[in-house]
Amino acid sequence: MPETELTSTGYEDSEELWQALKDRELAARAGVKTETDISSAERRSNFPEAEVFAAADVRAEGYRAQIQAVAEEAVALVRERNIFPIIYYSTAGAELEVLKCVEHGLGIDRRTKKKAGSPSDNYAIVSSAHTEGADLCRWMFPQLFDVGRKGGGKTWFQQFQQIHEPGNQVLVKTLQRTGLPKNITSLRGRVRNGKPQPTNFYPMAAQEIYRRWAPEGGVVWDMSCGFGGRMLGALTSPKQLTYVGTDPASETFHNLGKLGELIESVTGRRHSYELHKAGSEKDIGLVSEVDFAFTSPPYWNLEWYETTDKKQSLEEWFDNYVVGTIDQVFRALKPGARYAVNIADFDIEVATGGNGGKGSREMQRVNYVDRWVSESISRGFRFIRQDSLELTADAKTALQNKANNATRGILQLAPAKKSEPLLHFYKPHTLAR
Repeated sequence: MPETELTSTGYEDSEELWQALKDRELAARAGVKTETDISSAERRSNFPEAEVFAAADVRAEGYRAQIQAVAEEAVALVRERNIFPIIYYSTAGAELEVLKCVEHGLGIDRRTKKKAGSPSDNYAIVSSAHTEGADLCRWMFPQLFDVGRKGGGKTWFQQFQQIHEPGNQVLVKTLQRTGLPKNITSLRGRVRNGKPQPTNFYPMAAQEIYRRWAPEGGVVWDMSCGFGGRMLGALTSPKQLTYVGTDPASETFHNLGKLGELIESVTGRRHSYELHKAGSEKDIGLVSEVDFAFTSPPYWNLEWYETTDKKQSLEEWFDNYVVGTIDQVFRALKPGARYAVNIADFDIEVATGGNGGKGSREMQRVNYVDRWVSESISRGFRFIRQDSLELTADAKTALQNKANNATRGILQLAPAKKSEPLLHFYKPHTLAR
């Protein structure tokens, strides 16, 4: 976790310089448009004067040179500071962000919610309707930006480090094409440059899920804590929930503890959470004491976390992790309690052995949703229904392909949005496993 003496953004003393660059860029882009309009109009006229549009083209080229110069100065400023572009919090700033999450749950100063696709769309969860707490989790769990993907490619943080390589002009060219963002902390998307990267669960989407389905004062279990989004959502809920979380990664586990301490410093509660450094398939002693379980679990080894077993086969993962997790959830829940899971089908690359030769490969769909439902039912659960969770990650992300919407009949909240299933199960009133 970054040092507490850092300012609330980490960039305050550079924002004035950044805004001056932004103003220069906007003026130059306006100049390009003006000169292009002049040149185009002259070319279309009945009696075009070559000298007029040639002069306009020359002036436009001068403005483009100014845009390039601004982009180079902006990248030089980022290199000089060498701070990854996220919002950084002081202790007071972090406490205020937690308070915003608390007030959201209490219905104070709420912004207008995004409307779903139709008035009858009662079950959809809009993950980005409110963003309170999202930046706080990014700050407290910086390892999120260094999560790798199967098949290689640079992580988000490695892409940021690239801009320090001598002669590297990738970010300069990106800023020339897309323009400078409004401030340095918004530069993160430009650093990513369109490449898909792991994202965190929105805390307020989690809070809404707990609001709808967790009982007042209940015990909730997050089987795969990840980067704190669901923990923050649960512990700032007005339902006074007790959060139990499991995660096997050492750094993540440590930062979850820091987040819990921060939240309790704001809420004044004590013993509101219980953390276990373990995978969700491991027995942590929960027996018929959880009121609601909810998580968004990993996708095999498509994303490489600290504890990812890169050599484990897909079937081994299903047999050990998926089945083991479902067994532990059944054991932990009280009779009559429910659990929810956010997952989607995904694609893996497999060898074909066809005419393409020894190295021929093709993409194959893994029916993760069907398999999870089937395993849950076989372990004693009853399936309730499938809802939808709107996503905000890049459309190119394989895990969030629109095919999931069409093939599973997921309610479409907006034409340009992606959605994933949110599956609901309950444990019948029988003896726990």
